[in-house]
Amino acid sequence: MKNHKSRRFLIAITGSPAAGKSYFSNKLYLRILDTFTSLDVKLVEVNDLVNKYNSYDGLDEFGSKLVDINNLKKIIKQVIENLDGVVILVGHLLADIKLPYDIVIVKREHLNKLEARMIKRKYQKGKIKENLISEALDYCGENIEKTNCLLEVRSNKDIEQSIDFIICQISIKFKISSDIDCSKVLESYKNASKFDEMNELQDMITSGNPYKF
Repeated sequence: MKNHKSRRFLIAITGSPAAGKSYFSNKLYLRILDTFTSLDVKLVEVNDLVNKYNSYDGLDEFGSKLVDINNLKKIIKQVIENLDGVVILVGHLLADIKLPYDIVIVKREHLNKLEARMIKRKYQKGKIKENLISEALDYCGENIEKTNCLLEVRSNKDIEQSIDFIICQISIKFKISSDIDCSKVLESYKNASKFDEMNELQDMITSGNPYKF
């Protein structure tokens, strides 16, 4: 029997709703395709699996799906079981799904930008409040399965640098050269910093807001 796990590089991209996960994951997906033409690359949106397999038990008070996490984890494992190459999983629900990720990316965002996006998407106030608190507390980063390669990404600069880092890790995993000076890239991530949004939440609380913090 072939050991697919040894020939698979599993990337998790998580973060609060509206934090920019899909934007980041699509840029990463295209970059990997362009760099490693000999590798299979699969991009899996976790929310698509929830809908496809009806992996939820109704809706909450804000109209969001109440997802059966245990069932969803089984579905994800089945979907990726026989995949080789690079597999990119994307979704805020990954924070609660423990899998052997090779790299975890937590997409962060300033609270004012997150709020504006959720308003544009017509989120209810209660859901906006819930997600802003979750982002300030870094729920996704604190709860996702820990790995030696966990990066937080917020700005466009962060995105480009983290994609270079991932390209280097894939190059090492599959022993395929890339056009990046990986020694410099890997050195720069030895002391990667974490973002702290609690001050932004405090500013929202003290300046007044419609969410009754």
